[in-house]
Amino acid sequence: MPPKGWRKDSEGNYPNTSYIKEQEKISIDDLLFPKSIITSLAKESLQNAFQKGEEERRITVSKDAALAMQRSATVFVNHLLMFARMNAKDSNRKSCNDQDIMAALDTLGLGALESILTGKMQEYQEAILWKKQNKVNNAVPGADGDIAMEDDEDDEDDDGREGADADAEPKSRADTEVQQGNAENDKLDGPPVNQEQVPSTRQNDLDLSTKKQKTE
Repeated sequence: MPPKGWRKDSEGNYPNTSYIKEQEKISIDDLLFPKSIITSLAKESLQNAFQKGEEERRITVSKDAALAMQRSATVFVNHLLMFARMNAKDSNRKSCNDQDIMAALDTLGLGALESILTGKMQEYQEAILWKKQNKVNNAVPGADGDIAMEDDEDDEDDDGREGADADAEPKSRADTEVQQGNAENDKLDGPPVNQEQVPSTRQNDLDLSTKKQKTE
């Protein structure tokens, strides 16, 4: 038994779910485009219509004018889409493409709009490509700068190492000379020679020579 409140149709049958959905009323208010977008497009078109030498004017659109443009744009687009769907159906396709829209314009006698629509489509595709490139460029910000900084750091490290090696060369030479002197003294069973004691031994030799001269 069908739910309460359901009535038989003219043929005496209870309606099914799909039949009820088809009978639902859809008004134009359910299909209207956003009023803000329609108003902004209208203002942009009027602003571009002014001559370039003139000053920018503040354009206002009344409430009734915005409502009229909103409804007319919705009716026009849906009417155009109906012919585009017919062209797609004739080509055994379920979705419409740009060629179907162009053919629908020719069917409606608006072939002069094809060049304008083609230019707008090209600008739209270029804008999308530009956004994609910006996303790719911003995905790794400062990549070139980071590489350059790393190269500079490597150069600084190399310079520091070279400077340290240059400073270490004279020290290493002095150390080797002291070590050689210590090795010779070890062979003679003498005490190891220290670099700090070299000036004192020379002073002792001078003192001995002066004493010998005095005794003579």
